[in-house]
Amino acid sequence: MRPILAAVSILFAAAPAFAQCSDADKKALEAFDRAWGDATTSGNRAALQAIYANEYQGLGPAVTLGKAAAIDAAVQAAERNRANPADAPRLAFDSYSIACTPNSATITHRTAATVKVDGKDQTFQSRS
Repeated sequence: MRPILAAVSILFAAAPAFAQCSDADKKALEAFDRAWGDATTSGNRAALQAIYANEYQGLGPAVTLGKAAAIDAAVQAAERNRANPADAPRLAFDSYSIACTPNSATITHRTAATVKVDGKDQTFQSRS
């Protein structure tokens, strides 16, 4: 019984290290994430330069993108979408979940992408 009480005491003592985000923090982080999404879909190179860290490494299927390559890919995709707006995916972000520790924050949300498939709109959702 004592080991269990000791473990519970340690968990309660460590709880402040995993403090929740304040509502203001959550709103600011959601606004940041939405600004990032807007900058990506619009191809706003200047905004993306400010958002991505110099050490950024994005992992994708069979490819790793650094900051410059990730920004270039976003700008090129936005240019393609502007050239063919009927074929451009429409993105919506919702269902945000934001968690904080004293040194970090994790933001997840649902992304709904609506695209034309055989001339009809279809929506696909993913969590990121």
